Amino acid sequence: GVQTCALPICYKFYGICVAPVNVDSVFSYLQPVCVIGYPYGDITQQAKLNDIECITKEDESTYIDYVPDFSFIVDNIYDLLIEDLIKVRGLVKNELRLIVEAGLLNQEQLNKVISIAESYNVDVIKTSTGTYKNDPSPVERIKMVRHTKLKVKASGGIKDLKTALECIEAGADIIGSS
Repeated sequence: GVQTCALPICYKFYGICVAPVNVDSVFSYLQPVCVIGYPYGDITQQAKLNDIECITKEDESTYIDYVPDFSFIVDNIYDLLIEDLIKVRGLVKNELRLIVEAGLLNQEQLNKVISIAESYNVDVIKTSTGTYKNDPSPVERIKMVRHTKLKVKASGGIKDLKTALECIEAGADIIGSS
């Protein structure tokens, strides 16, 4: 609750990223942002949908940062990714942010995922969960996805003002910092 939010409130951050179980404890202090499927997206679709339903049942304003099952992308099973996004989009009334792990995918895969996201009403492409330590720099990840007409959320490895400003200059619309 208040202890988790103290520093973000002090620095006038807009929101705070929390696990689904903690959304209620921060809601009265900051805008909750919840990552579904963290970190690898390798939980069942039904588990992800249940998390979203529980989070949005009381309040639909929570932002959802969604981790797809990356095996759909790596194995070129895009119809399952589309099916997943349709169901998720049906539950998310606020901004839906699709995490693409730009540092793990090749440009062809990124372009395909971004095209699908644009076609299936995703609002934001998020560059990373921040899980992978050998990722390209945050600025390089932005450059890999900036061609989208969607907003871009830079995330992963953004720990200081200098990096945040570099991300904004590179085209990030939203900063997720750690």
